[in-house]
Amino acid sequence: MSVSMSDRTVRLLAGPELLGYFFNWSLLGVLNVQVYLYHVTFPRDPIFLQCLVYGVLIFEWIQTGLLTAGSFEIFVYQYGDFEALTKIYNGWFCLPVMCAMVSMVVQWFFAWRIYLLSKIRVLVGVIVTLSLLQGICGIVTGVQLKNLASTADVFSDSSVLTVIIIWLAGGSLVDITIAVTMTILMVKRKTGIRKTDMVVNKIIRLVVETGTLTASFAIFAIILALAFPGTLYYEPAIHSLAKLYSNTFVTNLLNRAFLNGVHHPNGSSTLGHISLALTPAAPDAEGAQESGSVSGELGGDRSVVYPIQKLGGFVLDKPSV
Repeated sequence: MSVSMSDRTVRLLAGPELLGYFFNWSLLGVLNVQVYLYHVTFPRDPIFLQCLVYGVLIFEWIQTGLLTAGSFEIFVYQYGDFEALTKIYNGWFCLPVMCAMVSMVVQWFFAWRIYLLSKIRVLVGVIVTLSLLQGICGIVTGVQLKNLASTADVFSDSSVLTVIIIWLAGGSLVDITIAVTMTILMVKRKTGIRKTDMVVNKIIRLVVETGTLTASFAIFAIILALAFPGTLYYEPAIHSLAKLYSNTFVTNLLNRAFLNGVHHPNGSSTLGHISLALTPAAPDAEGAQESGSVSGELGGDRSVVYPIQKLGGFVLDKPSV
């Protein structure tokens, strides 16, 4: 069966954009689960940090709501209108601007952890400055996109495309810098003691996984945008980026409960390690009771192990003795 050029073009535009909405909705579901686990696992975290976590969740719900409104314009209200597929609607704000804002928050959070580990203000200052610059470029991108009629104009205006590339490449640079810096600092924390080194290795793996994940999506979006101009192949990556930053933030907070999980007498772990999938294994009933008893001994926070506090602020509360 032959396919006309117009039909093929519609598929190249509508398909990636629809996948982008699916990815965004799915990652919001993952974030909801993670925030719930954080809420029940670390009720004694500092109020500021709890407000930051819940604020990120609300922020992401707003972003998804705005994106969903745009999807209704394209696939419901303007269904059958070819031009609707390339219109930006409120995407100028909820994609580059909101993504830039949440990325700065997450990157500054990691900069704070790097400061706890290294106490090197110059290094942290460089990371914060680069993060601020990429955030500004993201906001500028949104302002420029607001003045465009469709996504097709992005590739015809070199100044807009340049700012977008700087924004995404800058964010990737900051993420890679954070991952490399954290890895080097954590390797220096190895003591030769097997259990301590295992915890350090888990932290390194988590930092590398989450840092390279966000950087990879941004670089992937740049490659697709430059390699396939006139298509929307880059949309799934762009739609997912803000949610990946938020999930990375909550994952690193929640991971404290999994670095030295409570173990049953038979040696099985009550809590599994958070991996690239971002979905930790839930404790069973017996494990939950055991975790609760340990929580009481440590002052209320579940599975908090004090030695990890020395590994760079991964435990925010010193357990009571």
